[in-house]
Amino acid sequence: MRFLVPGFLIGLSFVSQTIAMSRNRTALMLVDIQYDFLPPKGTLAVANGTDILPTVYDLLDHTHFDAYFASQDYHPVGHVSFASAHPGAEPYTSIQVPRLNSNETVEQMLWPDHCVQGTHGCEIEEGVQKRLEKLRKSGRVVEYIKKGANLHVDSYSAFADNQYMSFTPLTRHIYTHQIDRLVVVGLATDYCVRATAIDSRKFGISTEVVQSGIRAVFPENADAAYHLATTASQAPLVATIHQPTNYLWNNTVTLFQVIFASHIEALYRVSIENPFKKTKNT
Repeated sequence: MRFLVPGFLIGLSFVSQTIAMSRNRTALMLVDIQYDFLPPKGTLAVANGTDILPTVYDLLDHTHFDAYFASQDYHPVGHVSFASAHPGAEPYTSIQVPRLNSNETVEQMLWPDHCVQGTHGCEIEEGVQKRLEKLRKSGRVVEYIKKGANLHVDSYSAFADNQYMSFTPLTRHIYTHQIDRLVVVGLATDYCVRATAIDSRKFGISTEVVQSGIRAVFPENADAAYHLATTASQAPLVATIHQPTNYLWNNTVTLFQVIFASHIEALYRVSIENPFKKTKNT
């Protein structure tokens, strides 16, 4: 059996010989645990966001993972997602902005300025950062994923920007370190956590979200985000972490996509409607 992919013919035997992956390797995905998303001083503080920290600390201190990935919103001044970059616009409303390399437009939620490069608000929370650096110095795999650095496009997912025009190094790290299961915690449930979980499943990765380790920007949307995480991404939310379970890659095409995702963006042009649209009247 062979799969036709633009520019390549890949057979099952080729993949099995080339990708001698060990199964059952789990990574902890820490999504945007940054000061600007944390009360009391964050410019885009998630209500009760600090409640996730005991769970996150416990996972970092007491649960073995094969790798640790930490994403950071990393915006330039005047980023397209900032209401301040659009005269007359208000935070927590939506506008249309240009789609990159196109005459089309896409919906963009506007936020207060947040996670601006070089600011304290952009930094990972101190307790998380210290634990990650301790793990790194002990020889564990720790990778940092900066996202949202393109002035003209937003990026919720730790895998790619919202328009799937460019991919972060996360897929490469997952493949390099032979990860087949991702455990997700962080902020916020209804945006970056949700998008990361959905994209993780698109890449064929077994994905779990720790319920005590997430909080939503809009608490009224938490249930909808839960539904999307458990249906659109097929990622179960779990209250506790168990020992890694066996997982097999879904199929050859999925494996190929993980390897070459950053080079074949067309494979990932999947639009997901944003159910959390806010207007000035809400």
